[in-house]
Amino acid sequence: MIRTGGCFCGKIKYEITGSPLHQTVCHCDGCRRSSGAASVPWLTVTASDFKLTAGEPAEIRSALYPKSTCDGCGGLRLFCPTCGTPIAFKGDDRADREIDITVGSLDVPQNVSPTEDVFADQKLPWVTLLE
Repeated sequence: MIRTGGCFCGKIKYEITGSPLHQTVCHCDGCRRSSGAASVPWLTVTASDFKLTAGEPAEIRSALYPKSTCDGCGGLRLFCPTCGTPIAFKGDDRADREIDITVGSLDVPQNVSPTEDVFADQKLPWVTLLE
């Protein structure tokens, strides 16, 4: 199955081949602040299954946040330099093996159903966790 996605303005486009490794919702402070959302759903895939098909994302290091609040490690957050859409996260401890893709940037996000909350201890009080 090939999944496609991209940013709000259309300058960044990508495709994903292969099966997801994880489907999560992250509640860490780093995800909240970088997205402006209460939490971020992620689709994790093997790094070799992710390919940019248009544009070049900008990157920012997430090391600004304590390791306990950002996937347990530092990493790079990829986003569109024009519209700011968050696209992906590459954790330093696994960037050569895996990449996390924002579910909201998929062309058909409704086909992804997160199965796990991560950093649930940092969730906002009014957010409901997955069953």
